[in-house]
Amino acid sequence: MATNKAAFKVQGIDDLTDKLRRLGVDMRKALPTALMPGAEVIESGANRRAPGPHVVTGKPQRKGDKVSVAVGPDKEHWFYRFAEFGARPHEIKPRRGRQAVAFTGQAGAVVRRVVHHPGVKQAPFLRPAMDEDRDKAIRAIRDELAHIIERIARR
Repeated sequence: MATNKAAFKVQGIDDLTDKLRRLGVDMRKALPTALMPGAEVIESGANRRAPGPHVVTGKPQRKGDKVSVAVGPDKEHWFYRFAEFGARPHEIKPRRGRQAVAFTGQAGAVVRRVVHHPGVKQAPFLRPAMDEDRDKAIRAIRDELAHIIERIARR
């Protein structure tokens, strides 16, 4: 999962947590499950806009009272960050101890002492997915929380 992630915050979660606690809902257990449908909405929107269908949703991570779910390119497609953020023209030099840069180009194997990369124009896919699909993601989280509450209420 790439380190460049998009995130959004749900307002009023503390009030919701208190109310749900009174109903017997353990938010520490419910929230990771509830976040997944929202993250999947963002993943779907990002995949429609990305250079290829390699945007994935990670597992929920807990840090103190906060729960997050990362949505971004899979490990093999780490370079999607250049589409999201762009890159200025730059030189690519050999790694320390090496004499050349080797890679596969359109015509096959290429070996150069220095590569003059032209840069990459910014073509965001995560940010637009967050901006345009935010309400849909929040509804998905709300619906999953409602489903969790219904299951607990039936016990």
